[in-house]
Amino acid sequence: MHRLSIVLSVVGLSLLITVILISGLPLHVSAQSGSQSPREISVSGAGSVTVTPDMASVNIGVETDNPDLTTSTNEANTKVGAITKTIKDLGVAAQDIQTASYEISQYTDDNERTHFRTRNVLRVTIHKIDDLKKVINSSMDAGANIVEEIEFSVSDTRQADRTASQTPV
Repeated sequence: MHRLSIVLSVVGLSLLITVILISGLPLHVSAQSGSQSPREISVSGAGSVTVTPDMASVNIGVETDNPDLTTSTNEANTKVGAITKTIKDLGVAAQDIQTASYEISQYTDDNERTHFRTRNVLRVTIHKIDDLKKVINSSMDAGANIVEEIEFSVSDTRQADRTASQTPV
C-alpha cells in the first residue's frame, strides 16, 4: 500500500508539472512551427599595413614675455612674421601655414610686477618630409622658441587601404 501511494504521488506530480508547462506555452506555437527564421552569415576581419610617411605637420611659434602688453604682442607678431617669411622662402605654400593658436595671458611675478605673455603658434604642413628638419632649424634661426606636435602622415592612403583590405589577418 505504501508503495502504491508513492507511485500515485509521482504520477500526480508528473501530471501537475505537465499541466503547468502546457498552460504556460503561448497559443501561437503551432503557427510558428511551419515558419522559418531568416538565415544570415556575418563575417568580419581586419587588415594592417605599415607605410612610410611622406609629409609632416608641426606647430612652430613664439612666446614672448614683457611688462608691457603692446610690446609683448608686437614682439610675438614680428617674430611670427619673420618665421612665416622664412618658411615660405623654403618653398612651403601659404595655404600650408595657418595660425594654430594665439593667446595672451597676464601674471604677476615674485616682485608683484604685472607681465604679459603672448603665445603665437603656426601649424605648418610640409609636403616634402625631407624638408622638415630644414623648416624647423630655419624657424628657430628666425626667432621661434616653440616647436611642438610633430605629426607624420601619408599624403595618399588609397594604395595602403587597398593593401590592408586584401591582407588576411
